[in-house]
Amino acid sequence: MSPRLGELLYWMACWIAVMVAILGLTAFAMGGRREDWVGVIAFFVASGSIWIAGRILLFVSREK
Repeated sequence: MSPRLGELLYWMACWIAVMVAILGLTAFAMGGRREDWVGVIAFFVASGSIWIAGRILLFVSREK
């Protein structure tokens, strides 16, 4: 179960990273005010946390 969960978290983080890129481009195009970057930062932190959790699960569940 852990390898599948790790892979799911890894790919979920990749999709969130795509959303971060889109939000970043939008915030940049809107003038780059501080308020525009709040969503980008929030999604970036969420994506990073999910990616790290997925990598840890993949590492722990790796066959030895």
